[in-house]
Amino acid sequence: MEYDYPATGWGSGMLLRHCGVWALLWLCTAGVMGCNPFQDHYSGTYVEVREGLEEEILVIDLFRAGDYTNAIVRTYRVPQSSAPNELFDDELGCLWTVLGNAPDESGQFSLTIPKDPALSREELELDITLLGESMDVALRGGGTDPAEVLGTRLKTLALVPDRSPNKTCEERRPFFIQPDFDTKSTGIPPGSGHLISRPVFSILWLGVQARRVDSSVIVWVAKNVISSSVYLAKNLQDLSTNGLKGSMDLSVSTPEERALSESGETRYALGHFVVIDDACAQEDCSDPVPARLSWDVEREPIIAVSLERGVELGVEEPVEGAIGLGKALFYVEGRLSQLHPDTRKLIENAPAYVQQRDNAHFYVVDFYYDDSGNIIKMRLPPDPLSLTSLSTRQIPLVVTADYLKSTEILLPRLLPIEDI
Repeated sequence: MEYDYPATGWGSGMLLRHCGVWALLWLCTAGVMGCNPFQDHYSGTYVEVREGLEEEILVIDLFRAGDYTNAIVRTYRVPQSSAPNELFDDELGCLWTVLGNAPDESGQFSLTIPKDPALSREELELDITLLGESMDVALRGGGTDPAEVLGTRLKTLALVPDRSPNKTCEERRPFFIQPDFDTKSTGIPPGSGHLISRPVFSILWLGVQARRVDSSVIVWVAKNVISSSVYLAKNLQDLSTNGLKGSMDLSVSTPEERALSESGETRYALGHFVVIDDACAQEDCSDPVPARLSWDVEREPIIAVSLERGVELGVEEPVEGAIGLGKALFYVEGRLSQLHPDTRKLIENAPAYVQQRDNAHFYVVDFYYDDSGNIIKMRLPPDPLSLTSLSTRQIPLVVTADYLKSTEILLPRLLPIEDI
């Protein structure tokens, strides 16, 4: 959907499949490991030692900083050549563990890749013993098939001399969120004339693109892309208040190509958390739900959003020009540091994330918007480590009648600043 916008201004590796090492970006907790070089004792790249190498091999990049450790678990396709430098040419997948304690005096410690409810994968534990320039690893759990009982898998890995651990993990996996409908939700008033019939939670990616008509005229075009739509179960609907209740777990996929806007050396997209009421067309709403939502903006209204009009309470200096605030999902295709400098200036606490979580891709942000419907500021939590906390993934949505009569999408948009 496009219309004029009156703006003012891990691979398929067998080892990883078996271990269930598939998870979400929010597990990546580089945290205090974000600075180079990694010179603390035990840091390094460790490669699986085994005879008769088949197609894939396990590699662990270990980061130790004082009292903490972290690791990236990777698989590589074994090269045809035996040249050591070619081992790292064909990576199949990667995943960060959660931040853990440093090895004790005997060199023992544990790291965890948490349970992934979205992919039905159980928690994977790595019990590691460091022995000079090698490590013994016991892998436990991580299965995805309930009928399959995975025992402990033992691996020995050797340190690669003179190689710093690689902290880059480009895997852009689905992003876990927890929409919450209980916060401030009172339902749509009976006098509105609208009875909620078949609500659908969605991520609504809203973008703006500048199109030059001639040498002196630029027309702004709004881009609207719906993704990650889920029809809400009956237990999430409150018939007594004509509203919603409870919470749900959801994995959000990366936005489609057409949702992305260029900025600096990369591209971004901003997604609103919304609930749309499917009008069911001529169907009975009790029929099985469709495979996907086909949204008719004029007939199927937004009935819940994660934004409110008003001034933020409890702050010393309210954002100048802001008439409302909310939460949104900010996706950066490349690195945060690659965004246009003027866009980065809009993001409070961005410098800390550039240093420690530059490659996280997904960020839940608070945003502020003006009376023209433009986002004028965004805010990340002060501590980049909180990006892995579930509390930052809980998204409060408020049921509202404000959009029942809207024939166009009136939610705030983030302008591509370099085109202004």
